[in-house]
Amino acid sequence: MDFDRALFLAELDAQPWASYSHAYGSAEDVPGFLRALAGDDDAAAEEAQGELYGSILHQGSVYEASAKAVPFLVRIAAAGIRTPDVLLLIGGIAEGGADPGGSAPEESDEVACRRAVAEQLPLLLASVGHQDRAVRQAAAWAVGATGAAAAGPAAPVLHDRAAVESDPLVRAELLAAMAKLDPEGTAPAATGALGPDSPPELRVAAVLACVDSGLPWTRAHHEAVLALLPLDPLVADRFDLSRNEPLHHLTLTLLERNTEADREAVLTLLGAALRSDDPEARVEAVWAATTACELSRSAPARLAPALISVAVDDGPDDVSGALSALGRLGESGAPAADALAVRATGEGDAADQALEALVAVDPVRAAPLLARDPERRPGRSEPHAAGPSAPFPSCRTTPSCWWRSGGCSPRRSPAPPRRSGWRRCSRPGAGTRPPPCPSCSPHCRHTPGCCPRCWSPSARPSTVRRWRRRSARGPGPARWTTGSRRPARSTN
Repeated sequence: MDFDRALFLAELDAQPWASYSHAYGSAEDVPGFLRALAGDDDAAAEEAQGELYGSILHQGSVYEASAKAVPFLVRIAAAGIRTPDVLLLIGGIAEGGADPGGSAPEESDEVACRRAVAEQLPLLLASVGHQDRAVRQAAAWAVGATGAAAAGPAAPVLHDRAAVESDPLVRAELLAAMAKLDPEGTAPAATGALGPDSPPELRVAAVLACVDSGLPWTRAHHEAVLALLPLDPLVADRFDLSRNEPLHHLTLTLLERNTEADREAVLTLLGAALRSDDPEARVEAVWAATTACELSRSAPARLAPALISVAVDDGPDDVSGALSALGRLGESGAPAADALAVRATGEGDAADQALEALVAVDPVRAAPLLARDPERRPGRSEPHAAGPSAPFPSCRTTPSCWWRSGGCSPRRSPAPPRRSGWRRCSRPGAGTRPPPCPSCSPHCRHTPGCCPRCWSPSARPSTVRRWRRRSARGPGPARWTTGSRRPARSTN
């Protein structure tokens, strides 16, 4: 569409922005950011995008100014100006919002934000058929975040587009959006995409859609997951950060159903995944199994033999993180005590993990080692990378888990974020968090979910190379291969 810049700027300046609020107080700076985002200076636009993520969509939270900015963001996207990135910002505002009638008050900022995006649904739906693949994918994800109010008009358009779409990632994004807005109507499409004839990206999206829609777990789901392992690379270019660890998400979702059949399905799946020949698949399985052992009383006894086998196969480097997982087994981990005791007498992170696990599974065997070297007591803070090690045990070591100032986000704990620099995380197999990008905005969390300057489509390859190169110089295994999540929202 034609973009009348003079009219856009006049209407932008007519808004009483100083009376609106965002994460840092008055929103008087928002019109300047929007003006730069719509401008011709790419560097200024990227900086403005970062500032908007830090202010009107701060760590996923939305504010009064967020809703007021939506119509202007939509006009920028409709004019073809940085459309994928702007659509993701719009979708992020919708995702941070809420449907009326739920836990949010009727006139809350969250409700106002989702309503503001839903009012712009015609543009989002038109973009689902755009000639640019990146625009289609961003638009599909954004539509999926618009909530119940948009489900009626949006679902048929998504279904129609899915029938003709050829790009695997866009098909996966469309299916995920359909499952959010119309889970019952999407069930046949999701089930039909489970087979080996579907692209891998679509198959993993289909498994997630089936589970999220409440469909019973079947042999077809089990076989699809095992055939696709490792799953994380298949969603690395997707925009849904809440499902960027599919095996872990499946574990949580099925266990939360709290039925015997679903518990059995999870434990059978994880047992098979732990025996995978692919090292990365075993890393994913160990992390999911660790969580299963924390949530299910029957999991430790079922998964102990496979976890012990993985730990033995890893050798001294603990490449899968199985040593830490053994510490969640309790008495079921007793058969591993001898191996843990030998490993704990060594040096380095793996020895520390082995000692911590030994304390959990056989404290009597661990006591002499602790007495001999009290400085090695598990949980002790120690210098690591650029900051001390004091991780939250529940950290997922994912872009959606890190807090802006350098610590971990406790998934279920109200404790405040830690703020003392780069930290080692307790996730099995995790090394250090990547160093901050040298070009981040002041509000950046240094994650793919916060920094558009680092993670815009044009800058992403160099950022990935820089993070890989710098993280490889730090201690511990390089857990961050750092594929991009979202060009703008993620990529913040």
